[in-house]
Amino acid sequence: MIFFVRVFFLTILRFFVLMSFLLFLQNFDVSPLPAWTLIATAYLAHFLLTWFFAAWAFHKQYPSNSDIAIAGGSFLIIGTLLEAGLYFILSPGATFQGLLKNYSWQSLILVAIYIAAIALAAYRARKKREKLLPEGVVM
Repeated sequence: MIFFVRVFFLTILRFFVLMSFLLFLQNFDVSPLPAWTLIATAYLAHFLLTWFFAAWAFHKQYPSNSDIAIAGGSFLIIGTLLEAGLYFILSPGATFQGLLKNYSWQSLILVAIYIAAIALAAYRARKKREKLLPEGVVM
């Protein structure tokens, strides 16, 4: 239960950091570079920030499969609900149909990026914990 509370608050913090960075990227000009550079930077930011916050969530314990599922579910479900809430706050007269139009196949790429970042953070946390064990002890 304590792990879920930690992940819940890290999800909210991750959301605000990610939205701030993406807002910065909207106003950034990459004119000498190709246009896809901005998209690649946004994907990289999603990956790195998700990895950082997942590693932060896993740093106190050996992440079990259920911990990984809790972190992944929280980042995906609560993060999506926060995005939807921000959409309704910033778009007066917004409808649920309008919200659904914002989700496309590109959203699945972000889900894959989140899963990869969380899996990598969990793998790193497990390997780090295993190095701290006495010789001969296996988790």
